[in-house]
Amino acid sequence: MKLYTSFLNLTISKGLDFKRYRVHAFIILIVLIMMVGVFRISSTYSFFWQTWDEPAHIAAGMEWLDKGQYTYEHLHPPLARVMSALGPYLAGSKSMNKADMMDEGHAILHANSQYEKNLTLARIGILPFFIIASLVVALWAAIYGGMIVSLLSLVLFSTLPVILGHSGVATLDMPCAALVTATLFSFVLWLDKPTFLRSILLGLTAGLAIMSKFSSLSFLIASGGLIWAIYGFEIMKKKISNATATFKYKQWLIFIAVIILACFFVIWAGYRFSYDIVKPENEAHRSIDRIVGVKGSLHDVVYTVIEKVPIPAPELIDGLSQVPARNKKGHLAYLYGDIRTQGWWYFYPIMLLLKTPIPFLLLVLIGIIFIVRHTVLQEHGLKILVPVSAAIGILAVGMMGNIDNGIRQVLAIYPFLSIIAGYGASQLFFLKNRYRFIALGLVTVLLAWQLISSIYAHPDYLAYFNEFGRKNPEEIAVGSDLDWGQDFKRLATVLKIREIKELSIKCNNSTGINLELLGFPMSRELIPYKKTFGWIAISVHHLKLGTRVPPYDQYSWLIKYKPVEKIGKTIWLYYIAEEGKKETTSYKRQ
Repeated sequence: MKLYTSFLNLTISKGLDFKRYRVHAFIILIVLIMMVGVFRISSTYSFFWQTWDEPAHIAAGMEWLDKGQYTYEHLHPPLARVMSALGPYLAGSKSMNKADMMDEGHAILHANSQYEKNLTLARIGILPFFIIASLVVALWAAIYGGMIVSLLSLVLFSTLPVILGHSGVATLDMPCAALVTATLFSFVLWLDKPTFLRSILLGLTAGLAIMSKFSSLSFLIASGGLIWAIYGFEIMKKKISNATATFKYKQWLIFIAVIILACFFVIWAGYRFSYDIVKPENEAHRSIDRIVGVKGSLHDVVYTVIEKVPIPAPELIDGLSQVPARNKKGHLAYLYGDIRTQGWWYFYPIMLLLKTPIPFLLLVLIGIIFIVRHTVLQEHGLKILVPVSAAIGILAVGMMGNIDNGIRQVLAIYPFLSIIAGYGASQLFFLKNRYRFIALGLVTVLLAWQLISSIYAHPDYLAYFNEFGRKNPEEIAVGSDLDWGQDFKRLATVLKIREIKELSIKCNNSTGINLELLGFPMSRELIPYKKTFGWIAISVHHLKLGTRVPPYDQYSWLIKYKPVEKIGKTIWLYYIAEEGKKETTSYKRQ
């Protein structure tokens, strides 16, 4: 209720030309739009079994909840993982004491023979982050351009297939996107009016963002720096006396200290207030060597401190120290037939153009045109550039990295693009020149196109490509942008309908998973380079990347055959008859 009242007072205090009852109606619409989004996300649970990453995240989160420790892996922080494990944990699941994180995740999911229930409970833990992101988009857009901009931005954001898809799986990407957006919004509020409470809010949201995914730190630095520069130019325009400036700087130093303390508290709490020395085998030692050298007085002092003095949250230091090596190693990726581990600088711009609905992209372009026009004509201050600068910062971070394994890595860009698109749509709505009827027709068509595209994509939000890439998406990308192993349940259903008794399989989720527990027939792994007869199920991921080691053509012999059926968006089912023998009839054709 306090949040509702604060939002009501804020929107009214901003001078919006709406009576109080209209503000109430506006808030009700915001809630209804979010509820529709939540319903659409939750309705995908019954279509898909686990994606590749989910078991590992659930396992690490369960260890945090059940054992009070976080030892499986430090490359990713615990917040989103704990939220993923919270549902199964509250339902009675416990750690299964497996040494391997993936094995542990599989065991937790299959606990009590309730695989689908446990997976659903894990995915429900990500829904709050969709709600947080939606609320921030709605509130920020309302302050940015008014209620109409807010409603349009939220409709556009909550109908994006990429947002719906990643809000429906127990992974780190939607929590990162939501909390990065919340932190940058808190930062803007703080820059507008730095206060003690806003300093605490900024510190708390920054800490939560860092605890969701370490890439959030890069996003916050890049986007926050650009936003700071915009506000700096605005401040320079104002004449401030030396006495006032000195007083403000002292205030800011105090507030910055509060921000750092609040952020530190959240991070340390996220690691259960752990403390320890940094062990010699830790990756942090190599990172320190790169900074202070491998010998010398400074080297000795630093090593004495980290190896003798217990420090808080050593898991954080270990995790952050692994990030540069992880980025240097890169990630095996496929783009238009090119296969690399170090990625392409243009990977994320291309994925944005192909995995985002075309009407949304057009509205973003229109929004940018209006924003630049208003800036050039000085109809608004430079602050109108904030969403654009935030989006640029996030995209720049993605383009400079080597890990090109899906648009999910820059998912945080979409809340800002939604605000820009909402602003563009509102400007078309209220255009007052001779082209106003054309503009009104255009925005109506674009919004209808967005909604139709979104509905048409259900439930395959993860594998969505727009009209430019929809025909043969497997020729564009085969990672988490298309094949994350999500179609396994559909495969099981088809195998049951066709009464297939034996199967050779190589799918993007089959390694390490207990197929028998999932009701699969007798299965064996498809052997590289060996022509195999009978029923074969293979994912497009492995058709293109083979066994993920060069020359990546281990299963290319299948390409000359026509699949009996394409299952979902990602799995091809073949029947290869032995030469000289008739095709088997021991199955039911559909």
